[in-house]
Amino acid sequence: ASHRSLLAGVVTARDFTSQVFVDAPAQAMDVRCLADGVAVATGETLWSERVAVDVVGHPNEQLERYGDALGREMGARAPREAPAGWCSWYYFFTQVTEEDIVRNLRFIESHQRELPIQLVQIDDGYQGDIGDWLTVNEKFPHGMAWLASEIKRAGYIPGIWTAPFLLAETSRTFAEHPQWVIRDDAGAPVVAQHNWGRNNYGIDGSNPEALAWLTEVFRQICDGWGYDYVKIDFLFAAAVAGRRLDEQATRIRAYRQALEAVRKGAGEERFILGCGSLMAPSVGVFDGNRIGSDTAPWWRFLTGNEREAPRPRPRRPDDNLSAETAIRNTMTQFWMHNRLWANDPDCLLVRTDRTKLTLDEIRSSATAIGLSGGMMLASDELDRVPPERLEIISMLLPVLPSSAVPVDLVERDIPERFEAAYDRPFDPVRLVAAFNFDDEARDLRVELPAGEWHAFDVWEERYLGRATGELGFPGIGEHACKLLALRPVTETPLVVGTTAHIGAGVLDITAQEFDVATSTLRVGLGPAGKRVRRIHVACAGREPLRAELDGRECAFWRDGDACVVEAAVDAAVEVVVGFG
Repeated sequence: ASHRSLLAGVVTARDFTSQVFVDAPAQAMDVRCLADGVAVATGETLWSERVAVDVVGHPNEQLERYGDALGREMGARAPREAPAGWCSWYYFFTQVTEEDIVRNLRFIESHQRELPIQLVQIDDGYQGDIGDWLTVNEKFPHGMAWLASEIKRAGYIPGIWTAPFLLAETSRTFAEHPQWVIRDDAGAPVVAQHNWGRNNYGIDGSNPEALAWLTEVFRQICDGWGYDYVKIDFLFAAAVAGRRLDEQATRIRAYRQALEAVRKGAGEERFILGCGSLMAPSVGVFDGNRIGSDTAPWWRFLTGNEREAPRPRPRRPDDNLSAETAIRNTMTQFWMHNRLWANDPDCLLVRTDRTKLTLDEIRSSATAIGLSGGMMLASDELDRVPPERLEIISMLLPVLPSSAVPVDLVERDIPERFEAAYDRPFDPVRLVAAFNFDDEARDLRVELPAGEWHAFDVWEERYLGRATGELGFPGIGEHACKLLALRPVTETPLVVGTTAHIGAGVLDITAQEFDVATSTLRVGLGPAGKRVRRIHVACAGREPLRAELDGRECAFWRDGDACVVEAAVDAAVEVVVGFG
């Protein structure tokens, strides 16, 4: 193999659906922009989208450059801080009630230290019908404006779900405005999706009346009700094939016009999260975007017969609605984050009821979500989650500032190595995740960068010692992972890992200095992650004699070649370790 790669893709997507075809034996490439049959008048010119071709460097670098170019050409709203929050969907689904939202809001409010989130999002289940977004059903007796005010009063951003480009056949909106939907050649409404037990039609984004309605709906949701975060789902519905009012509007033009109508109604400052979208044509409208299929409270979707089989079936490229597929998408779409929008890897599910996920599978999901630097939304009934599972959520808060990179992206159908480097002068660290996506236990090996490294096992909260070359981990369980924090070995003591956050010190270590004259290590700590944490310090051949937290003695003990300091951190503090 030459280890050379070619990347080709459009860097504009305002007019056409585009496709890239590669004929490797013929060494030929064809980029097609589908004009959906629009007429071209005599003397008129129809321009394609702009195309980028890149043949330089590693595929990951090419993807990053492509993301930069696409974001620049399409006016991306990134980077914008990825919010963390709670979402009702994966526990309550469409049966959610006002009481469910308020109960979880009160739990979050009373656990602010453990759950320092910004957002509470109401998902599907409040509306009168799909398309009747301003009509609220009987499960929300106080109405959506009241609920938004309750969320704000508690100190959180209120968020709400909609599917604005779908009109259910049973909706009042469709009954009153049947001309707003896309139709086939016979004049019948095009079914964009059958869901919720009914047909749902796609809205015609070329229809000025439909666009004005979209703008008014979101103006009411945001300015009227008070929601500052809106999730817009099933967006592909506005791009299905069919006849539109404006026969010169391509599917992409109509889709983009519908998105812009939503943004106009929501306003420039509100956070819009896309879902079920056409990716490239959405850049410049979204603040965040779901970059894969839904997760689920199971590892892999299996039919009844498949569940009864002696062995689970292997994963397939078209698998969806599973934790495994969500992890794959989180890693492979790394290059979009902070270039096109804030990536939404979908929710983290840590509960012990209504789930088939094992603890190992939950940790693998948390590792991928945490290292992605993207949005982090919990979606459980929080007062039923055991404290040790709540700590998994705490370990992902706040989110890391950037995404890790899948180093074996093109070698495997699902990457097994997800790595990030944070080169702070006082604490350079590499986070390395190694996954076993097989359906049986196997050995894992982690190749190390050149040099000697302190290795810390984040999930096991254990210092592994110094290492060079590679580290081996025998018998790692199916769907499990290892997450390591690697720091270069020095001649003086240093922190090799903390147990507060998935970054193992990336966010909670704010300063670090060793004073050779006094043989003292000073470490600044912030409140990121869990309140009670252990700070593991490599002693570099010295004997630890004392440990202090802001001048007061605190617990510490020797652990092999390291010492461990235990501290509860609610605000910025300094830990001092004195050596003999």
